[in-house]
Amino acid sequence: MSRPKTRYIPSLDGLRAFAVLAVIAYHMNMSWAPGGLLGVTMFFVLSGYLITGLLIAEFDYSGTIDLKDFWIRRIRRIIPAVFFTLIGVAFLCVLFNHALLTKMRPQILPTALFFNNWFQIFGNISYFQALGAPSPITHCWSLSIEEQFYIVWPVFMLLALRAGMRKGTLRKVTTALIVVSAVLMMILFDPTGDPSRVYYGTDTRAFSLLIGALLAMIWPSAKLSDISGRDLPGTERIAFDGVGIAALIGLVLMVGLTNGYSPFIYYGGLVLCSLLTALAIAVMVHPVSVIGKVFSWQPLVTIGKLSYSIYLWHYPILLLTTPGNLQNGLPWYLRILQLALIIGVSWLSYTFVENPIRHGAIGNFVRNLREGAFTLREWVQTHLIPVAVCALVVLVTAIGCIFVPDTSALDGGDLLMNEEAQTNAPENNETEPAAPAPDPYDIVMIGDSVSVRAIPDFSQAFPHGLIDAQVNRQLWDAPGILQHYLDMGMVGDVVVFALGTNGVVTDDQIDDVMRVVGSERDVWFVTTRSTTDWQDDSNAALWNAAARYSNVQIIDWFAFSANREDLFDGDGTHLTEEGAGIYTALVKSAVEAYLPEHPEDEASTEEPTEGDEAAVSEAA
Repeated sequence: MSRPKTRYIPSLDGLRAFAVLAVIAYHMNMSWAPGGLLGVTMFFVLSGYLITGLLIAEFDYSGTIDLKDFWIRRIRRIIPAVFFTLIGVAFLCVLFNHALLTKMRPQILPTALFFNNWFQIFGNISYFQALGAPSPITHCWSLSIEEQFYIVWPVFMLLALRAGMRKGTLRKVTTALIVVSAVLMMILFDPTGDPSRVYYGTDTRAFSLLIGALLAMIWPSAKLSDISGRDLPGTERIAFDGVGIAALIGLVLMVGLTNGYSPFIYYGGLVLCSLLTALAIAVMVHPVSVIGKVFSWQPLVTIGKLSYSIYLWHYPILLLTTPGNLQNGLPWYLRILQLALIIGVSWLSYTFVENPIRHGAIGNFVRNLREGAFTLREWVQTHLIPVAVCALVVLVTAIGCIFVPDTSALDGGDLLMNEEAQTNAPENNETEPAAPAPDPYDIVMIGDSVSVRAIPDFSQAFPHGLIDAQVNRQLWDAPGILQHYLDMGMVGDVVVFALGTNGVVTDDQIDDVMRVVGSERDVWFVTTRSTTDWQDDSNAALWNAAARYSNVQIIDWFAFSANREDLFDGDGTHLTEEGAGIYTALVKSAVEAYLPEHPEDEASTEEPTEGDEAAVSEAA
C-alpha cells in the first residue's frame, strides 16, 4: 500500500536555517550568540513534529506503520551524509591536522553507529571544555539522539495505536514522558560541575523531541492544508501571527542571553526553548500565517534544505580553517570565507551524495546491474577517475586512522583525567582530613584545568608549595577549598587563584574569596586566556579586584600569552608541555620575592630552563 502524500511546508526549512545559523555562530564564538547551541533544541522539536506527523498520517491512512519502510527511508536520509562526512573529514585531517584526527579516531565508530552521545558521557568528554584539539565530530552527539528516537518512537507509536490507545490517552502519555525527561535533567544537573552529562543524555534531552511529537498530535500539518484565509477573521489572524512573533523573539533573546553553563538552561530553559519552537512551528504550518510566508523566503529555504549537511560539515571546517588557537578571533572577512566554504561543501554533499541516494540511486544501480543494463567492469571503466579518487581517499584515510601519531593534546587529556594529579598535597579529603602540616605551605595555588597541566612544573618550581587544580572548577568553588586548607593549617602568606576558564568571574565571587583569605595575606589572580565569550568580563573583574583590594595583584597570563600559539594545545586555552613550564615560570616570577627562603634547597633545586627564563624576562 502506498504511503499518504505529505504536505511540504517551506517555512519549516526557513526555521531550520535559523537553527543551523545559530549553531554556526555559537561555534564561531560570536559574542552575540552565546546561546547558539539552542539551535540543536530547535532541530529536535522539528524532528519530533515531522516524524510523528508522518507516523500518525500513515497509520490513519493504512491502519499500520511500515517500520521497515520507515527505517530504510531514515537510513537513506541520514547515513550516506554521515559516512561521507566521516571519510572526508578524516581524509582532510590526515593531510592537514593529525591532532584533530587523533581526537576524532575514537569517535568514528560511535558516530557511525549512532551512540556518540553515550560514548562521550561514559568517556567523561566535556562538550564545553576540550583539552587540546577537540574532536571535529563531537557535535555528532545530537545525530545519535535523533537516530535513537527514530528507532524507538515508531515502535512505541505502532504498539500504542495497534493496541487501540486513544489519541487523547496517547497525548497524556507523551506529556508524562516530557515531564519525566525534563525533571531528570533538573535532578541530574550539577550547577557546580560540567553540564555535559545532561546536555548529551538521550534521557535528559528527549523532552524536546517529545514536545514536537505532542504538537503533531494536537496540531497536525496534514489537516491544515485545506484551510483558507477566510477561516480566520482579520483580528484573529493578527493575534495568531503575534504569538509566532513573540515565540521567535523569545528564541532570539535566548540565543543572545544564555550560554551552555547557565543553570537556567537546565532548570527549565531548554524546555522553554522547546515550547517556543513548538509555538513558532504551530504558527508557521498554518496556511494563512504571515510568518510562514516570511520564513518561506527562498534563501532561507535553500539554507534549510542544506541544513543537515551544513550541521555535519560546519564544525570540522571551522576547526580545520581557523589558524592557531583562536586566541584573538578571526577577522570578519575570514569568517565570511569560512561560511561560504561550509555552504559550498554542504551543497556538494547534498547534491551528489544525500539527494541521489535519498531518491534511490543505490537501488537503481543494483537493479540495473542485476538486469544486465551494464556490467560492474563496464561501469568502473566509464567512471574510472571518480572510482580511483574515491579509492585513494578511502585508502589514505584508513592508513591515517591506523598510524596517526599521538599528540601532546592527548597527553594533557590523560593528565586531566588522572584524579591523583589534581593536587600535589599529601592528602586532600574533606571527609578524612590529613594530619596538619608542620608548617604552612609557602604558596597555595587553586586552579582549574589550565593549572592541572602545570602541576608537574609547579611541584618542581615550588617544592614548599601546594597546588590544587581540577577540571571544570569555577571561582565560586575557591572559598570552600581555601577554607579547608586554612582549617588544616596549610596556608602561608601567598595565595594564587587561577580560575575563570569555565564561567564568568564576578565582583561578588571575588568578595567571597577575599572574605576567606583576609587582608593579611598576599593574593594573586591569574588572568584567563580562553575562547569563551566571558573571557574579557572575567579579566575585567580580576583587574577591578586589584584596584579594590590593597593585598591583591594580577599575574597577566592573558597579556603574556597573546600571539603565542606555541603555548597552547590547539584550543587557545589549555597548555602544551612548553606552555605549562612557561606558565609556571610566570607565576614564580610574580611571587618569588614574597616567599620565604630555604637555603637547604639551593643545592638541589633545578633552575628554570633558558627558554622559560627568557620568556618570563621578556614579559616583565
